[in-house]
This record gives sequence, C-alpha cells and structure tokens, in this order.
Amino acid sequence: MGPVLAGSALLMGSGSQTEADEDAFEKQQKDFYAAVGILVTNYQFAEDHLQVIFALLLEADEVRARIAFGAVRGLGAKLSVIADLIAVSGNANNAAIWKSLSKRLGRAADARNEVAHGKSTMFGGTISFQVDEATNTMVGPKSVTLGEMQMRKPTRVGENIWNVDRMWREIGRTRTLRSDLYSFGRLLASQG
Repeated sequence: MGPVLAGSALLMGSGSQTEADEDAFEKQQKDFYAAVGILVTNYQFAEDHLQVIFALLLEADEVRARIAFGAVRGLGAKLSVIADLIAVSGNANNAAIWKSLSKRLGRAADARNEVAHGKSTMFGGTISFQVDEATNTMVGPKSVTLGEMQMRKPTRVGENIWNVDRMWREIGRTRTLRSDLYSFGRLLASQG
C-alpha cells in the first residue's frame, strides 16, 4: 500500500495505474486548457474589432485609426471614446446598440481576465503513488481518480470558479458578441 495524494493531504491507498486512466487524465487536461485558450483568444478577436468600429466612426483609413486608437489605453477608455464618437453622430439607434454591446464586452473582458489570471486546480479526485520501500522514493502513479479541473480566481468577496462547462458557455456568448460587433461594423459602414 502506497501513499495517495488527495487534494493536499497524503493518504494511504492501493491500485494500479492503467493506460485508460492516463489517457482519461490527459484528455481532461487537453479539453480544459483548450477551453482556456479558446476563451481567451475569442475575447481578443472581439476586442480587436473595436479598432474597426473606431475607424468607421472616424471615417479614417486603417493605419491612421490603428495609430490613434492604439494611444487609447484600457478597455474602459476605448469603449468610452467609441461611445463619444457615436454620441457626436447623433444617431440614437447606434447609441442604443453600442450601449448594449459595450456592456457585453465589459462582461466578456471580466470573464477573460478571471480565466487568464486564475489558478488552475484539480478539484476532487485522487492520485495513488507507488513507493519503493527500499529507497523510500516515489516510483510513479499507480492509479488516478479524476476530479474536476477548474480555474479559480480570488475576488474581494470570495472566489470565482471556472470549469470547462462554464468556459464553453462563455465562449458561446463571446462568439455571439463577435458576430454582433461585426454586424454593428457593417451597419456603420452602410451609413458612411
């Protein structure tokens, strides 16, 4: 009987590591980190589209818009500059659309930041290690009971927890947001 690592406690246990256990654990890790990467990059695609919207509102070429918009630091400032440009146009419909889009983008940014800056953990599950009694060293894992991989981000009032299912729901919302930002850009282009 060798020690079993469960959370942060060392327990005694037995079992044998199977190839299926290893494969399941590897698949779980790949699925988890794929969701992290897709969530972060999908958000970035959405944020990158702000420069296009900025250029359309200014009726500026891409290079000039990139230079001007690049000087605006922080998402809040970028959303505010775009809101100001829309307000100057006097188009109430565009202002209402932008108000909704900017709120959604702010929520997507919060989600992206929690996942990108969170700490990945395995919640629950156990890993059983085999110990060589002669040398008192770990030889390797004997068995794995999968838990749930999570990204955890402390907040002022607790902790936000992101599992694969929650990340995929956010990815879906961000994909819809990207599409809506693109459609808003097309609307602006048709008005120019």
